[in-house]
Amino acid sequence: MPQIKITDSQGLVQSTGAGVIVESKGLLCTTQEDKTIAVTVDTDYNGSITLPAGAMIEDVAIICTDSLQTANTSNDDEIEFRMGTNSNGSGQEIIALTEIVERHKVIPVGAVTSVKNASLLLAGCVAPAFVAGAPLYSSTARTIYYRYRVDNTALVAAGALKLVLTYSVI
Repeated sequence: MPQIKITDSQGLVQSTGAGVIVESKGLLCTTQEDKTIAVTVDTDYNGSITLPAGAMIEDVAIICTDSLQTANTSNDDEIEFRMGTNSNGSGQEIIALTEIVERHKVIPVGAVTSVKNASLLLAGCVAPAFVAGAPLYSSTARTIYYRYRVDNTALVAAGALKLVLTYSVI
């Protein structure tokens, strides 16, 4: 399948590549990325999402696509998440470091946490939230970085998470 780009000046354009790039104003768009989370302790899983010029971030959701389980050793056994403008998810923070999965939790396939709905992966977990004054809009194209971190103790069972970022071009 060719890459499809939608722009205000050219309309629908096909080129070599994959996916859909939306640069046209007023459309609500999503971009997504999968991450397999291994059982290894103190491991960072970094990712990035490129947004077109004029994009405003509307929501960030994390979906469990392959069940995972945190350990039961201490209160700090968790999976953390952050999003920002630096390659490790820091810099200008969009979502501050958040413990999205707490100690001794089994996250089932299909569980979702998101900023917009303040939903939790499970009771006792924390939903991601936009930082006050977060740079949700940029007039230029940019890359947003995020990081999952398995903290303190290795997971009991590995799994996978899908990040879905919703944006509109204004």
